[in-house]
Amino acid sequence: MRVERNVMHPARDGVLLAADIYWPEGDGPFPVILIRLPYDKTQAENITYSHPAWYAKHGYIVVSEDNRGRGQSEGDWTPFEHEAEDGYDTIEWAAKLPGSNGKVGMYGFSYAGATQLLPATLQPPSLAAICPAMTGSQYYQGWTYQNGALSLAFAASWALSLGGPNAKRAQDDAGIAAYTVAFVNSMDWHWFLPLNQHAALKGGYTDYFFDWLAHPTYDDYWQRWSIDEDYSRVTVPALHVAGWYDVFLSGTVKNFVELQTQAGSEIARQNQRLVIGPWYHIPWKPWVGEQSEDASPNLVDDWQLAWFDHFLKGDAERHHEALVTLFILREDRWRHFEQWPPANSETMSWFLHSGGRANSAFGDGALSVVAPLQE
Repeated sequence: MRVERNVMHPARDGVLLAADIYWPEGDGPFPVILIRLPYDKTQAENITYSHPAWYAKHGYIVVSEDNRGRGQSEGDWTPFEHEAEDGYDTIEWAAKLPGSNGKVGMYGFSYAGATQLLPATLQPPSLAAICPAMTGSQYYQGWTYQNGALSLAFAASWALSLGGPNAKRAQDDAGIAAYTVAFVNSMDWHWFLPLNQHAALKGGYTDYFFDWLAHPTYDDYWQRWSIDEDYSRVTVPALHVAGWYDVFLSGTVKNFVELQTQAGSEIARQNQRLVIGPWYHIPWKPWVGEQSEDASPNLVDDWQLAWFDHFLKGDAERHHEALVTLFILREDRWRHFEQWPPANSETMSWFLHSGGRANSAFGDGALSVVAPLQE
């Protein structure tokens, strides 16, 4: 296995995008696995997944790419803005790499789930399968807003975390310091009003945060990036991975459910699978500390590898057969089901209670199945 760093290729508008390529041993041809992310392509989200070298050693060319305006890629960074077109262009470029068999699969969680689903709506010919994990069905409801209320803790902290690296790209030492301090003390900003005067976020590298504030309802600004309005344009199989405690659980489940009936091809409708594990957003792998390139995979890596073996290599015996795979809480075991929700499952309503002091972990807030009477 060998690694080639900072391989540049053009997007359709001429902006150069930077990728690291992990080449397997042998002559091939090999399928390609692609991850596109704004968090440093050299890491390739290995806080959750096995290292790209692990996939390369299983006979895949692995491409990890910095999104436009991030890392070593050129251009300006605005979340979601170019991901459909840039993703399409990267998929078709990767399919033509030396030694490729022309088939491309994608994986990644959170924003790297969006970078799979958005280009999938454009139907790139070489895209054969995806594995979007812990991601939304749109970027208004369930991402930036929750039922009309701004998801302040998430939106502000995410923007702050993104601003620092872009200040670094600009060699702006003062900006780096300001974003770093603000991110470390992000809880303080939850009490700041008015939000459109958020000093740390007005540093010039996170202007999109104020665009989010300027669009508090679901309008054309959000609609252009809404996966759930374009399910009929997705034509590839998808293995959806979610966590019971993840902020994007509802979006991931919605993608799975709706693509079963609305996807734009029979192979896509028949090959949607859902996994829900006992996980928060990060991390969700069974070890701590340093991870070697030969580290044993977690279950998600194993399932993804089987998924790609089936759809990219044509291995008929390697497939995630169960429609739904759930980790059953309090039973501490995995179970397989053939529908969602599982047969004989029960829907329960839970209610918030308080004597007026549900204002901290030490307050009197409570959750129960008893409906409130006079609260």
